[in-house]
Amino acid sequence: MKRIDGRNSLNGTVGFVTLLVLLFFYASTPLIAQKVGEIWSPSEQEELKVLQEIAHKYSGANRVELFSNIVLKPDIVVYRNGFVMMIFKGAAKGKNEFEESVIYPLNRIRKINGQEVDQLSANYTLGMVYLYKHKDYRRAAECYEKILELNPPKTIARIAYENLGFCYNQHSVQNFERSIELTQQAIKIFPDDEKLWFNLGTAYFGKGNMEEMLQCYDKVFKMAEDSLSAGLAHGNLGSIYYHLGEMEKARIHLEKAKEILEKGNKEEALKKILPLLQKVSPSQQK
Repeated sequence: MKRIDGRNSLNGTVGFVTLLVLLFFYASTPLIAQKVGEIWSPSEQEELKVLQEIAHKYSGANRVELFSNIVLKPDIVVYRNGFVMMIFKGAAKGKNEFEESVIYPLNRIRKINGQEVDQLSANYTLGMVYLYKHKDYRRAAECYEKILELNPPKTIARIAYENLGFCYNQHSVQNFERSIELTQQAIKIFPDDEKLWFNLGTAYFGKGNMEEMLQCYDKVFKMAEDSLSAGLAHGNLGSIYYHLGEMEKARIHLEKAKEILEKGNKEEALKKILPLLQKVSPSQQK
């Protein structure tokens, strides 16, 4: 069976490259094709070729029209978490086996059995799956950018802006200019959203703008002092002060980060905080 899974000091004395590794938290896998016994990562042309072959080879009861203008005809269509599995029986029809299966993201499908795919819903669902399950920030960002193009309602737009800032602040994507641009747009609409201020501060940090970062983090502390965003901001500041050798400031921020993150049961974030907090504890400074 072949499977295509279409799925300085704060004033500037620490170098920019060094600063990039100091932050714990950058904001509040590309899909692969599999053959039996191996993993295959196709190029766009290879994927297109395989899909064309499948479209030519099989003719099941369903019709799935892709945005690439290829029409697939699977025997079975199954939806799950923003993806569609298409199963092709072919010559095995009537037997308890399948020749091919294709897993494809819903936002790359135009129609299924004549019905238009809701692209807003498809991109929202896939964005969440890419972001939280696969940690594929590039593909998640693509989904959220598409959502904003579709003029979503404010509730969805807010989440898209928040998550775009998160994605663009990650090492694997690292587009701080785009993060700043989008987050500033979002803050004009949602000025009281502490997640946006945290993302903006972190993006400024990525650009080496320490003063702007501190101003944004101060906004977070004043707006929502016990929020997850505040906890992450304290963690980032604790890390920065530690690397600057200012152990008391580092300890204060890291202890506050620990307090907030423990309340929120954020175990993954705590794993990053605790070793550094131990290093700045008074017993370790003797």
